[in-house]
Amino acid sequence: MWLWALSVVGIIGGLSSSLFLGTLEVVTARYEHNTWLIWLLPVVGLILATGRRRLGLVPFSGTSHLVRVLESESEECDWRVGPVALGGTLLSHFAGASVGREGTGVQISASFSDTFLRLLDFPAWTRQLLLVPAVAAGFAGVFGVPWAGAAFALEFAGVAALGGMAGRQRLWASSDTIYSGDTSGSSASPRSVTSEPFVTRRDRVKQLVPVMLLLGAGAAAAAWVSHTTVLATGLTHLITPDVGPIPIGQGIRVVVFGLATGLVARMFVAAQRGIRALPTRLGGGPELWSAWVGLLVAGVVILGGLVAYSGLSIEMLADALHGDQSPPWAWLIKLTLTVLLIGTGYVGGEVTPLFVIGATLGAASGGEFGPALAALGMVGVFGAAANTPIAAVILAVELFGWNVLGPAVVVVGIASVVSGKGSIYREAPAVGRGQ
Repeated sequence: MWLWALSVVGIIGGLSSSLFLGTLEVVTARYEHNTWLIWLLPVVGLILATGRRRLGLVPFSGTSHLVRVLESESEECDWRVGPVALGGTLLSHFAGASVGREGTGVQISASFSDTFLRLLDFPAWTRQLLLVPAVAAGFAGVFGVPWAGAAFALEFAGVAALGGMAGRQRLWASSDTIYSGDTSGSSASPRSVTSEPFVTRRDRVKQLVPVMLLLGAGAAAAAWVSHTTVLATGLTHLITPDVGPIPIGQGIRVVVFGLATGLVARMFVAAQRGIRALPTRLGGGPELWSAWVGLLVAGVVILGGLVAYSGLSIEMLADALHGDQSPPWAWLIKLTLTVLLIGTGYVGGEVTPLFVIGATLGAASGGEFGPALAALGMVGVFGAAANTPIAAVILAVELFGWNVLGPAVVVVGIASVVSGKGSIYREAPAVGRGQ
């Protein structure tokens, strides 16, 4: 039953990612041929904010909602998260919003998988465990990186599941279920650890480690099924170059660049939080802020000739990775447009913009090593801002080859320390740092 459930989660993740990527491609092409559509940003912002209010959904609640479900003993995944994320992202990109797509991929995979398993009468706590493979399936399906998808799920969702006592109890009590392969849920909920007074801390760790390993294997399995499903539909992902090795003599340069990517990641997280807090500090409802910021961004993009910085900016990312030197301020423009829109409720995600920010930062400062530093900047800014350093290093190897492993470890490690405890996933726990 466990393998069957993982297969279902992987297939749903792959099919939902294919649906999303296919429709996003159409929407993006429409915007690129009609860039005047960016003037619709205020209307889109108003629609998104009003829709969330009428549905009773908290702004910025999509990915953070998954974290709360994983940490909670009673809260369940809201089935509306997936459809709202899908529709909201397509609307945002239709008007050229500088937002990403990973948040939507993760949310629709988790939401659709949870809804399907609920129809099959899987108990709530089993579905909560399966949210971790669902997150892996969504990330892998959108970006085509199954191993990084599995690592991302464990760092983001797996750690979230351990964030509270309820999550730890759920995982400890799940060991027998996972070992036996029984996900049918003969009981409504797992036994509470507190009801077993003679279980020692060492016993709990002995239970926890194999469960996390099995959960990781499950995340990897679901990610690969999702990735294979997406490829079977004929969709393709960003083609990245083999950037080649960086000489050891450039070690100091790599270290300094790690510091820079960490500072940029810290700036992104702080700016995003600052923008989100403006309505509370200055007054005005979400609808008002979304509309006015949308109008501001539209005007800046059109009048400033910054159309390349709107939308996903995939061409800018590809150019940076293939050796084109970016303007020294490109990363800052992309960062500013992204935090303004995501901070006021436009839907999509942060990871693709973070890729672009990091890659253009590297391409602007790399010189002859521009492609290599663009690749390192791409994964460094992402890993530090998302608090997922292991996923970022694996992502680097999957996309650019083994040559970047050593430099990626250095850049991501330094960037993660410099960026501090902040995370684009506001309620996600920091990995490897004090809480």
